[in-house]
Amino acid sequence: MKRAVSVAALVAGLGAGLPAAAQSISTFADENNSVCCAGPNQAFGQSFRLNAPSSLNSLRFRLDDRGSAMDYEIAVMAWDPVSHVATGAPLFTGTGTTAGASGYTDLTTTLPGTALPAGDYIAIFQGTSGVDTLFFAGVQNPTTDIYPDGEFAYQYNAGDTGSWTTVPWNTFASWTNYELVFELLFGVSAPTPAIADAAAASLQASRLVVVDTRGIIRGQANRSFATRDAMLSFVRTESGSAPFVSVSSSGMPGMMGNLYTWVEVTGFHASDDAADRSYRGAGLQIGADAEVAPGVIAGLSIGAQDISSSVGAVSQDGTLVFLQPYVGYRNGPISGEATLVYGRGDFDQDGGAGEGETELYALTLSGGYDFAFAGATITPSIGLAIGREEVEGTGGVLAGTGETVEFGELSLGARYTRGFAGGSYFAGIYADYLHTDADTALVSDLLVDDGWTGRIELGGTMELDGGISLDTAVEFGGLGGDLHQVSGALRATFRF
Repeated sequence: MKRAVSVAALVAGLGAGLPAAAQSISTFADENNSVCCAGPNQAFGQSFRLNAPSSLNSLRFRLDDRGSAMDYEIAVMAWDPVSHVATGAPLFTGTGTTAGASGYTDLTTTLPGTALPAGDYIAIFQGTSGVDTLFFAGVQNPTTDIYPDGEFAYQYNAGDTGSWTTVPWNTFASWTNYELVFELLFGVSAPTPAIADAAAASLQASRLVVVDTRGIIRGQANRSFATRDAMLSFVRTESGSAPFVSVSSSGMPGMMGNLYTWVEVTGFHASDDAADRSYRGAGLQIGADAEVAPGVIAGLSIGAQDISSSVGAVSQDGTLVFLQPYVGYRNGPISGEATLVYGRGDFDQDGGAGEGETELYALTLSGGYDFAFAGATITPSIGLAIGREEVEGTGGVLAGTGETVEFGELSLGARYTRGFAGGSYFAGIYADYLHTDADTALVSDLLVDDGWTGRIELGGTMELDGGISLDTAVEFGGLGGDLHQVSGALRATFRF
């Protein structure tokens, strides 16, 4: 092994490992010597450390093959920095041929977003043909370690790549602070495929729950206002020896004091046969609200959903429990609602087996305007839902992993409502725009439903004896898209 040295001023700077937001590790700016000679009889390697899961997109070395093209293999493997051996199976392998030109050139290998958990790794160059004539550019500084989380390593192996994991590599212990000139380019933090599947499945189901709850609160807020509109108080005055009633009603029908209460049983099913995806949910939501100012109500609901999903060979079953404080406003034909959703869930996953927990945050807004038309009401409306879900693996292959995904959905449309004796029925048509955002393309590829789709709804309300009203509704969503959805609800309002 030979080296040629040219001393230059070095700039320290790579720090300890790769933080989650970093985009590269590079020693190119610090090149000041070279090391000889790589070829089919030996392997050259550069170890590195990741402090967070990352997606390796490319690897670059600087080398000189002295005009003699050489076939080679590139590999990325886990690394034991104590025993100085590679471990496990290669996480990436690639092949190529050097330039066959005198002088140093950059050898770049593109990796397909190889997901690497936090840990120690080695990038390996192994010649597969030719003679040992290839020089690698290097970096050395006796007083400053340019990259303290890795080192240059090599081994003579006569082309036997099996020795990567069985024979300790030489690490130039006598060459203080020596590295190869190398560069690693990363995407943003990348999850394992198992946690990506978990996050994609969980977000789809949670999004359907959030969008459904937006409609639930809008409907229940309107019913709360309708009940309050019917309220009149007894006002009695004395005239001579007999009282008379100047204004009269039945008091506060359907209310317990100023409190309006309701229960709703819900369910949904969404499927995409082409991508072999399906999502199911069934649950219960209860709530109550009170008038806090003229035309303004404030309430709180709590809900739970049993959710199951499958994407190809991966299936997931779990439960989501959530709180939803809400505010409703009504002034003549104008109405609007705002809600916050906070949920916690847990799930078991097969096919990438493991367990996990989720935490959901969402904001929903909706508003509409009633137009009277030929004995009926037409209500144009707008709705918005914005959500963020944090998925954390707690067991199995998901243990120690995590992923965050976000979504936003905008709805525009109108509902036609007509009353009849003892109730009403309605029909609506909407256009929904969905956008999902994830930390990696891996998850985004599973969330393929961005864009505009159509939705229709049908339902009705009926007043029953005993102070109970029942509402039923069904929606067909995802029309014109990949993921087709059907959801239904049975609403009960208890009147005391």
